[in-house]
Amino acid sequence: MKHLNKGFSLLEVLVAFSLFALTIGALLEIFTSTRASVIRSESYTDAAIIANTQLARVDVQIPLEESQLQDETKSGYHWLIHITPFEIDENITTPYAVWLIDIDVSWNQTREKPSHYQIKTLRVSKKHR
Repeated sequence: MKHLNKGFSLLEVLVAFSLFALTIGALLEIFTSTRASVIRSESYTDAAIIANTQLARVDVQIPLEESQLQDETKSGYHWLIHITPFEIDENITTPYAVWLIDIDVSWNQTREKPSHYQIKTLRVSKKHR
């Protein structure tokens, strides 16, 4: 008497289906986290471009004087420029003024808390007489 196997048992099918489901689940997780990383990277790149654009305006369109300016872009990025005198040693006399320029760009990437990109730099200008 011959015993012929004409297919897979129910247990074999369930094990194969479970392995397939776990593999698909892991692949979906990888693709989802990669997509989130790409979006986050694009947001930080946009924020860096906005911050550098605002920095380029300082001493061209924005005078080097103690001030604070802010605005929001159409794409939802909020930027703030804060210009303050940078104090150097009082005993040093110089015809130059040093300014601390702090630029902060923020945006809501998630509902939890806003993301920030910040640039701080110094600029030198002649003192006004």
